[in-house]
Amino acid sequence: MPATKGRPPATFSGFAEPVPYLYEFRTSEGERIYLHEMDCPSIHFNPMSRRLVLAFECIASETMHYPLTLSLTFEEAQIVEWSDDASDPSTLTASGAPERIRGQVSDLSYNENGTFSLELLDDSVTFEAASVMCQILPGTSSPDPVPSTG
Repeated sequence: MPATKGRPPATFSGFAEPVPYLYEFRTSEGERIYLHEMDCPSIHFNPMSRRLVLAFECIASETMHYPLTLSLTFEEAQIVEWSDDASDPSTLTASGAPERIRGQVSDLSYNENGTFSLELLDDSVTFEAASVMCQILPGTSSPDPVPSTG
């Protein structure tokens, strides 16, 4: 399904730049965010309100303050494609923290065609949205997070 023709560019709030590079950016409060240092424990889409919320957690980092949770809320969202390519469960179990590895962030981008793309180890989600709001919360949203091993 192609991006909606004629959709105006998305608006961004809570970011230091008008159109940030979403994989590494600075919030309007000056916090430096590196998604490659974070895990994505949840993706929530409410079809009634067309709100998509991506949660990212940092439980350990050499470059960011932690623990923290980053919430990106997308309004007027529409899922274009969601694909799941589950990893071999035995590989994940041997890692000692399968839920963290499964939530490993490979990329989050805003594309020229007006879509957003989230790439995780097992999932790829492409979606459209009218706006995105960034919010940082201290601590993690997941109970008892297990530190990643690499």
